[in-house]
Amino acid sequence: MTERLSASDDGPQDMPGPSWSPSDLQREPITGLFEGLYQTVAARPAPSKALADFAFPTVLDEAPIATLYCSVTTIDNRGRLAARSAVRVLGWAPGQPLSMDVERSVVKVRRSRDGQPLHQRRFLILPSDIRNKCRLYAGDRVLIAVSLADEVLVVYPPRMLTAALWAYFPDLWQQGR
Repeated sequence: MTERLSASDDGPQDMPGPSWSPSDLQREPITGLFEGLYQTVAARPAPSKALADFAFPTVLDEAPIATLYCSVTTIDNRGRLAARSAVRVLGWAPGQPLSMDVERSVVKVRRSRDGQPLHQRRFLILPSDIRNKCRLYAGDRVLIAVSLADEVLVVYPPRMLTAALWAYFPDLWQQGR
């Protein structure tokens, strides 16, 4: 024989544990349980130390745009970046040893004599220590900028791009102004 419970039943009365009802939630606010778990975020975060030296040029006409190639890609859970077009522009072949360094929270990639070889499919694979230093996570969209004159590829994390764009024109991002 099966026991039927109505919608008003809380279950068998002989079960151990505290008894409560939905009305208890109305009497005692539960917000205190979550205090200290999350940081309070200011409306406009202070710029990071890495951005202290960052400044957009006042005259953009003088920027070496002809020697700069940019693309946007997503990083996967193994640190792989689909940067084939950028790698092709630089003329890097599969197996080419590459060095990777972090400077001011961006990744600089250059040819080297000994380093991590470029993947056969021309994916860039960022090692976990590099990703951790830049706080890069799977699913992040990154800007890849290539300087043809300097033969360098730079990976800009979303955090750096957000801070740079906010610093350049903060009024643009504020609603109702």
